[in-house]
Amino acid sequence: MLINKYHRFVLYAGKFVLSLAILIFLLSTIGIKEPVILLFRIDPIFILTVFLITLFVYLVSGINLQIFLTPLKYLKLKKALYYSTLSLSSSTFLPGKFGEGIIIFLLKKENIPISKTIAIFFLDKIISLIVYLILASIGLVLILNTKKASFLIIVIVTTLFILLYLLFLQKKFGA
Repeated sequence: MLINKYHRFVLYAGKFVLSLAILIFLLSTIGIKEPVILLFRIDPIFILTVFLITLFVYLVSGINLQIFLTPLKYLKLKKALYYSTLSLSSSTFLPGKFGEGIIIFLLKKENIPISKTIAIFFLDKIISLIVYLILASIGLVLILNTKKASFLIIVIVTTLFILLYLLFLQKKFGA
């Protein structure tokens, strides 16, 4: 137990020193004046809005993960939020959102088969795609005129139905 705590301490200390070194390097490269000026130019309401939206996304992601895992294993919301936050946070640093795939290996710790976690991962991505398409359609209606927006919405809905058809066609024929 003592070795485990020691390793954790060394790991966190290493992360802190690395973060501090990166921060010092960035500030020595660009200076401290420019970031401070830019920080005070940003509207605090905008920062609060972005923060609240980010928290909401993380909360929904954790609840989503808990719901998907319910048939396989009960996972407390706190742990689901922890895993989804790690996954979403790592995707901000890794290119192409590859960090979100870390959820597959995090769930392996919970003794959930990798094949099941991969299925959950892709199901979550499909649902996210559908939500993004719906939000994009709403944005198109609000931003563009009716004729252009209706054409683009038809294209989006058609694409969505083709994707869903292919998804269920594959299931129907067992391919």
